[in-house]
Amino acid sequence: MSDRSKSGLARLFTALRPSDSEHVPLAAPEFQRVFLREKALADRGSRDFSMILVRPEKGLRATEVLVGDAVEDRMRLGDVLGRWDSSHLAVLLAGTNAAGAQLYADELERKLSTRGVQARVTIFADTGRAPGGRRATDAEPDAAEPSPTAPPRSTGTAGPRPEARPEPAPLVEAQPESPPLAAIHVHPSAKALREARVAKRPIEDLEQLSFADLPFWKRSMDVVASGVALVGLSPFLLGIALAVRLSSPGPVLFIQQRAGVGGVPFPFYKFRSMVVDAEALKANLACDNEKDGPIFKIKNDPRVTRIGRFIRRYSLDELPQLYNVLIGDMTLVGPRPPTMDEVAEYEPWQRQRLLIRGGLTCTWQVSGRSDVSFEDWMRMDARYARTSGFFGDLKLLLKTVKAIFTGRGAY
Repeated sequence: MSDRSKSGLARLFTALRPSDSEHVPLAAPEFQRVFLREKALADRGSRDFSMILVRPEKGLRATEVLVGDAVEDRMRLGDVLGRWDSSHLAVLLAGTNAAGAQLYADELERKLSTRGVQARVTIFADTGRAPGGRRATDAEPDAAEPSPTAPPRSTGTAGPRPEARPEPAPLVEAQPESPPLAAIHVHPSAKALREARVAKRPIEDLEQLSFADLPFWKRSMDVVASGVALVGLSPFLLGIALAVRLSSPGPVLFIQQRAGVGGVPFPFYKFRSMVVDAEALKANLACDNEKDGPIFKIKNDPRVTRIGRFIRRYSLDELPQLYNVLIGDMTLVGPRPPTMDEVAEYEPWQRQRLLIRGGLTCTWQVSGRSDVSFEDWMRMDARYARTSGFFGDLKLLLKTVKAIFTGRGAY
């Protein structure tokens, strides 16, 4: 064989040989998109997954190659390596529950130590899911594009609403339970080592990594728009407050605990549109509920006052929430903050709407509001949480103006 032929074959084999940098870390934005996609799949109950964050003491820039080499030794085809932020490297472990992630983290920490890298290794897993188990009842229904005018799939008139499904037992211990001593002898030191490992490295909830901070442009728009609106509409707001006060006995404002980012409650302000004891009367009206899911709606609700019916139709009762926007509890555009009892009945995939801050208006408000089924409503909010942006928000704000004047689905 000629030297020229040998040279050509060498170049061919070099091109076919796997690169030494097969597991190059993804940039933070790309890795976080992969993480959110995997989280959505896990929330629909299709698979387990865990994630490990590694924070080197000497800084990521100085030790990234050493950390990457240690991680690569145990990388599988479905695992993903990437930067979480400027100080953390992350390993997404597809199909791995908390117990498997615990073993991975122990081995990774050992390998880092042999390379002279001191790092904080943190495990994140779905602490609300039973280890390795897919709950069929938690699967998201067909995620086809919702029809804004689709009628509710079921109503409360068919009978009492089924009791909320109990949440699965939280994962208390990450390691598999040891067999009885009668079956196999467990050396006390081995058991103590396992317990110390679990105590040393607690498992964090994956959901807290999904919470998104407001972009600077969004928060700036919130502050400016809500501040200007509160000042400019102050005479109008005083007029509504006076009408509410004179129409029925009771306070002007109705203050209720609503779920914010991650389900954390905050005080939610509205002009009072119902009688004072409306919450106490709600239980007596349960059989008249016209909506599916955990929400409660009656088109001709007897608890609504005369002025309340008017301000609800044109969403004027929501104007005090401009203050919620100003102080940062809410934003102009985002999923409507649910009540705490509604959140308690959410399926895991429906909690995606809690990953971002709730708002005054969103897709649901401009698509028929109460005329939209609960499942379609949840899909709309979950989709907004994944795809929100400046021009999308601007479009929803413009559509909201039209929705307010038509009053469609507002009751």
